[in-house]
Amino acid sequence: TLVMSNGGASGAGQSRRDWHDEQTLLNENDQRAELLAAKLSTLRGHAKDIDSEVNRSNTVLDGMSSDFGSAQGLLENTFGRVQGFASRAGTDRRLMCYIVGGAVFCFILVYYVGLSLVRRY
Repeated sequence: TLVMSNGGASGAGQSRRDWHDEQTLLNENDQRAELLAAKLSTLRGHAKDIDSEVNRSNTVLDGMSSDFGSAQGLLENTFGRVQGFASRAGTDRRLMCYIVGGAVFCFILVYYVGLSLVRRY
């Protein structure tokens, strides 16, 4: 009976250790689940931030698309007018020389004004 009681005592000690080990593993599992939940919450926040930024960027890009469309229309109209003017002015050489000379004069004037401003600072 003495051997049996030792075996019974060691069996009870073993079951206590098993229970303690199981509780420790469950506690660690709960802690890791809480950490995982916190990380998931953080990731959800980042995902929402990214989503809102993408929506804002799409809105800006849509606005830019319409602005570029308007600018394209204006440039097409301007180019058409310049072509029409060039075809009309082609017959009047003197007018074309005045326009080219004025453009060159304006370019040189802007160049020297810009150069003098750069030298001043």
